[in-house]
Amino acid sequence: MLSTSGKAPEARRALNELCEQYYEPVLGFLPFRLGNKDNAYEAAQGFFTKILETSSFSGADPKRGRFRSYLLGALKHYLWDEWDHSQRHNRPTISLENEGVAEPFVDPDPEYDLVFDRHWALTLLNWAMEQLTSEFGQHDKSAYFGTLKPWLTLNSEGHKKTKVCESLGLTEGAFRVAVHRLRQRFRDLLRKEITRTVDRPEDAKEEWLYLVKILSMQS
Repeated sequence: MLSTSGKAPEARRALNELCEQYYEPVLGFLPFRLGNKDNAYEAAQGFFTKILETSSFSGADPKRGRFRSYLLGALKHYLWDEWDHSQRHNRPTISLENEGVAEPFVDPDPEYDLVFDRHWALTLLNWAMEQLTSEFGQHDKSAYFGTLKPWLTLNSEGHKKTKVCESLGLTEGAFRVAVHRLRQRFRDLLRKEITRTVDRPEDAKEEWLYLVKILSMQS
C-alpha cells in the first residue's frame, strides 16, 4: 500500500492525493448512514480535515488490508468518535435519520458498506479514464481517443464500425486491434491503481475480482 504516514513531503503529497481521489466514495456513503446530505458534507469535511491535520487515519493501521476496507473502517471509527463525543457533551454534532438510536454505528447494515464499495468502483473507473485521456492528449491523439472511447464499454458494439474506420483511416482488422489495445490499457491502469492500494499481490487479485463483481451488479 502506498505509504501516507509521516511528515515527509512525499507522504504529505500522497495523503493529499488519496484524500482527493477517494472523497466521492466517502461522500456517497455518508447520506445512507446519516440520513441527510447536509450532515454528509459536514461529516466528510470533518473526516478528511482530521486526516490531513494528523497525517494519518485515526484508529486504523495502514499496513493491514486493502485501502478500500481501511478507509471505510477509519470513517466508521470517526463517526463513532463524533457521536460518542456529542453524547458525552450533550451536543449532537451528527444528526441521525432515526433519532434515539443508542449505538448508531454498531453492526451496520451490510448494504451500507456495499454503497461505499460501489462508489469506490466508480472512483477507480473515473481515475483510469482520466489517466487514459491524459495519455492520449500528451501524444496529440485526443480526437483519436474520443472516437474509440465508446468501445471501451461492452455495450458499444452497436456503433457503426465502418464510419469510424473511415474517419480514422483504419481497416476493420486494425480497428479491432486498436480497440483491444485501448481496453487492455484501461484494464492495466485499473490494476495499477488497485495494486497501489494493497500490500500483497494476492490482495490485488482479489480486489480486481471484487471490482468486476461490483461493476457487474450495477450493469
